[in-house]
Amino acid sequence: MDSKSRATDITIIEPALIEIRDGRVFSPRYQDIYFSTGGSVDSYRVFLEPAKLVERMGRGPVFTVVEFGFGTGLNFVVTATEFLRQRCKPTRLRFVSFEKHPLTRRDLKQIGQTWGKSLPFVDQLWNQYPPAVTGWHRRFFKGGNIELSLYVGEVATGLRDFFERDQQGVDAWFLDGFSPDRNPAMWQESLLSRLHTRTREDGTVTTFSSAGSIRRILQKSGFHVERINSLPDKRHTLCGWLTTPRFKPRLPPSEAVVAGAGLAGCAAANALAKKGINVTMLDPTGQVAQSTSSVPSAITHVRLSDPRSPDANRRVQGYTFSIPLIASILSSESNGLLQLQGPNTTHAQLLSMTETLGDWVQFVQADEASDIAGTTLPGPAVYFLKSTVVSVPDLCRKLISHPRIELIKGVLSQDLSLPTVIATGTTIPQRLGLPPLEVMTVPGQIDRFRSLSGFDLLKTTVVDDGYVIPSTPSILTSGSTYEHGRWDPSAATHINRARLRTLFGHALFRWVQRYRGWRCVTSDRAPIIGQAAETLWLSLGYGSSATTSSLLAAENIASSIVGELPPIDKQALEVMEPGRFVERQKRRPNPFTRQSHLRSRVHQ
Repeated sequence: MDSKSRATDITIIEPALIEIRDGRVFSPRYQDIYFSTGGSVDSYRVFLEPAKLVERMGRGPVFTVVEFGFGTGLNFVVTATEFLRQRCKPTRLRFVSFEKHPLTRRDLKQIGQTWGKSLPFVDQLWNQYPPAVTGWHRRFFKGGNIELSLYVGEVATGLRDFFERDQQGVDAWFLDGFSPDRNPAMWQESLLSRLHTRTREDGTVTTFSSAGSIRRILQKSGFHVERINSLPDKRHTLCGWLTTPRFKPRLPPSEAVVAGAGLAGCAAANALAKKGINVTMLDPTGQVAQSTSSVPSAITHVRLSDPRSPDANRRVQGYTFSIPLIASILSSESNGLLQLQGPNTTHAQLLSMTETLGDWVQFVQADEASDIAGTTLPGPAVYFLKSTVVSVPDLCRKLISHPRIELIKGVLSQDLSLPTVIATGTTIPQRLGLPPLEVMTVPGQIDRFRSLSGFDLLKTTVVDDGYVIPSTPSILTSGSTYEHGRWDPSAATHINRARLRTLFGHALFRWVQRYRGWRCVTSDRAPIIGQAAETLWLSLGYGSSATTSSLLAAENIASSIVGELPPIDKQALEVMEPGRFVERQKRRPNPFTRQSHLRSRVHQ
């Protein structure tokens, strides 16, 4: 079966509807409140204090909370705030939550403002809030010490995936959906009766509902359940402690190796280090970003020619994961990007992008797009508010500035006893005996030009067939060529100069410099990400999308190595898994090896 037929399309979720009644957030859909007038006080009284979370959170290297009903994010914000207040040794907080109808970012901000200075963490949540697209959305706070994994969709679907793929287990369950009689799907016995199967030693479950049916299900599953006095807002809540835990968490490795010090390798090393693993990075030069990743200006952008295509899901997840992570690493602010309507992007596709990414983007008509760009544009566009321009070398250096990462000069040895990630483009040792891969290098070029007009010509990046970046008020970067067969550099410069003429007509520019590099691409244009052998993982083939794909790939690989839930749907991972070319090559030869006019450096 072809990988594309196994992938799921993007599903856009209907957001929550809220009303403010008597100072409380009310859901007309469920005819219930999100929290009582006590707000954060209730979170402490119902979920944290009965389970003794404050004293338990620092006992081990990782503490995992799983919540039914993310809602306004109040329990997450309270737990994260308390974690930071009490944290005195290297402990990591994993907070996993499920939400069928997420609040809009506007509503979340409005509600969070009422919490005042007591919960400043809510501002960070608002800044990283994901779009309402079904699936997993992972966010990091405080350098990775706090990790939020939010599943948007049916709790039964998300929980089933968590049970199947997470091997680290749960320290505390928060059951915080609307009341059982108004939201029965979240309180099904088929869900609650499985909680004990993933609960760690001394694990707890707390819930605002004291319904007898809920108490009996938990007791039957092995929890010792007590009713907790929750006056004045509620008479009783429940707290249960698992008396006879059977779940044994997987022991994660303490060391790992990453081969390659480009963006993919640096991202993999960073993701592993954040999970408490000591990483040895290998590079023949002993330096970071010495090849393709030496590009000085790269854009963070997601191309969705068809947002309903099977491959679109992993693209959207990669983009929405990478944008806030890059911003936090580089402490940078987004300067936006305009995707124009044109031969490669129709008007209908622009509208689909807007629908898919919600308030992450804006559809703008030609006059507004021109105002944003600072130059006259021929038609409508989608404005990607959060997109930015990245210095890839700077990002690489920041990624490996972790005390658990050591970069050394060297190449991969015969010893593969440690978990090893190969992020070396097409330079893959034959001796590894990997399944057949379909990868090759494609050259490309960007050029920089100085404006001779005496005034600023562009205020934000413009993308059409290629892109133009305002690197400084007077310098524009134009790129990038995609050369099937290597061009003469001057021919590539001519193509990049033509992009300027499309935007600025006969305005005068002086050529300043060029950058040439090699992209590693695959035959189906999807990267190669995942486990290829017992101790071997691959992170390859990103083409032009490394800034918005390799970071999520790194987190998936690191999660797989330590036995934690990867933050992407299984179907999206199947699109990228390393073994996908085996069946294809039974039907036809490797397309790259039979095209002699293409420069290929495939090692199999």
